[in-house]
Amino acid sequence: MEQEFSPISVHVDGTNISRGADRAIVYTTSYGASTATNEYGYEITVQDGVITRLGGNDSAIPENGFVLSLHGCVMTDLRARITKGMTVALAADTVEFAYTAEGLKRAVAHAVDCAKQQIDAAKAAFVYADYAKAQEALEAIVQSGNTVSVDSVPSVLRLLEDVDALCRTLCDSVPVQYRGVWIRPSQKNPEEVKEYIRTLHEARINFVCVEGWFANGMIMALPEGSLFAPHPQFDYDVLKAYVDACHAYGMECHLWMPILNVGSFYDPGHELTLAGRKPEWMSLDNHGSPRNPNGFMMIDPANEDACAYLLDFYRYIVTTYDIDGFEVDYIRYYAASDDADYGYTEAAFAGFEKAYGYGVTPAYDPQAPYWEDWCQYRRDCVTRLVKNIRTMIDSVAPQVLLSADVAFPFSHALHAVYQDFPSWLKDGVLDLLHPMAYGDGYESDIRKAVALAGDRCMVVTGLGAQGDLLRTEELERQTRENAVYGAYGECFFEAAAYFYKHLPPAVMETAYRREAITPFYDMSAAVSTALRYMLERIDEVILPQGGMSDAEVTAVKQAVASLPETPSPADLDAVRNAVQNVNDPSAKRVLERDLYRAAHILCVKHRVPFGE
Repeated sequence: MEQEFSPISVHVDGTNISRGADRAIVYTTSYGASTATNEYGYEITVQDGVITRLGGNDSAIPENGFVLSLHGCVMTDLRARITKGMTVALAADTVEFAYTAEGLKRAVAHAVDCAKQQIDAAKAAFVYADYAKAQEALEAIVQSGNTVSVDSVPSVLRLLEDVDALCRTLCDSVPVQYRGVWIRPSQKNPEEVKEYIRTLHEARINFVCVEGWFANGMIMALPEGSLFAPHPQFDYDVLKAYVDACHAYGMECHLWMPILNVGSFYDPGHELTLAGRKPEWMSLDNHGSPRNPNGFMMIDPANEDACAYLLDFYRYIVTTYDIDGFEVDYIRYYAASDDADYGYTEAAFAGFEKAYGYGVTPAYDPQAPYWEDWCQYRRDCVTRLVKNIRTMIDSVAPQVLLSADVAFPFSHALHAVYQDFPSWLKDGVLDLLHPMAYGDGYESDIRKAVALAGDRCMVVTGLGAQGDLLRTEELERQTRENAVYGAYGECFFEAAAYFYKHLPPAVMETAYRREAITPFYDMSAAVSTALRYMLERIDEVILPQGGMSDAEVTAVKQAVASLPETPSPADLDAVRNAVQNVNDPSAKRVLERDLYRAAHILCVKHRVPFGE
């Protein structure tokens, strides 16, 4: 065999213990049903002595196998060298990976069996997929498996990839969802912006979040006397160019605005930023310094004058530009660390004393009797600003969606950056939530966010395409999983990474194989498209498999046909009643999901729960 297919040995740091930094841990069923690991690692699932799954965290542990969970440098090194089909032997403190003829045979047999099971499972769930094409591909794979030589490792690996490719197509590709990217603009003129948006549109992207401030400058025209500075890189109105280009392609344009991060000590011109001109408005750490490791010039959300100024500036933006969404980022404190915490200003001390009356100046002391109240006070300062932005938008530009980029997981948001986004969801403050789920293994947190968001807010998950944390196949998998978790799409950080990770060809074969429109650029079209997709599923998938009777089909179609051109959430009650009368539980479940996709649009727009 060639050198690249040589055996690999990995030292194991422990079995059934917590995974720490730069460690390799083996998990067996004695540990539990899953590894319960966080999102910062990489896992290899071994079943019947061969690798059957790569990637993820909090992985299910197979009965007849184990999971090798990796973090840090050992993860980076190994995942570039490991593939499905390798035979795996577990010793006391070592895992040995190798290619063997017997192991490759087992891997192919296992992969084919899994593909058959996934086709059957997709059919049973009435997934809207091309089953004839999938079956044809599976038969071709089986035929190849009968003839391929297991001595040729590359040929077997290609066969296994063919099986994976087949399985990836067994997903829905919904025609109404968010598919977005975050963009830091670099184009020199409006023509280049238009060309870039065209490229994104052709790559199945339907909304963009364009960064309004970076490198100490704003990308839009500023009002007279503004304390913000224009971006020195541009001699044209970048925001207007993006809005115009997006709308020419029927795409939503959201302004991505770092709210409390208004400057950088490390970039030229920081003295001309809002924080440079108003240093008394800056947040301070527990040592009295405005500096943090990243050099961010953070505004103190406890400072009422600072927040009032920001609010006036945002009012100018949403009344001047035809943006579709106002996206708040960095609406939080800088993350606390072992020796630094943030928000220790005179304004905050006075506000805390007024709110709680402890009669002491707070210190960074988690053991202090006032500590939990001091943390809650800072969360409340951030929440007050979010709610004031909501009120302002409702009063002057109610057509503009309000979204927020929030720290993830929940514990980090609440206890490190003092961002109480769960309360924002509970109070119905946001239209869209972007959890920054930049890793693998966020399933439970995304599901929890979806549940908290309810009917009045959509979760559009932020996926981390930047750097080398996640590979193309892992990001592609996340686009399929997001819909299963209940998210209304995803936004990739960031646009350049969407291309250099070669995501367009990957997702356009699976979750993005259909073009999709956003929910709110043309709300009536979005609702009708979502309902039409439900009816297509009935005709193309459910009815041919006997999942509905003719009478049930007629009832659903008649209810949809009777809807007004622009329905309200209540207008969908008749459709919901018809769906609930479907006898087959799997058919009912998938139709309820399709209907909810249409209803969710109306509920967010009208800010009412479904059924009220």
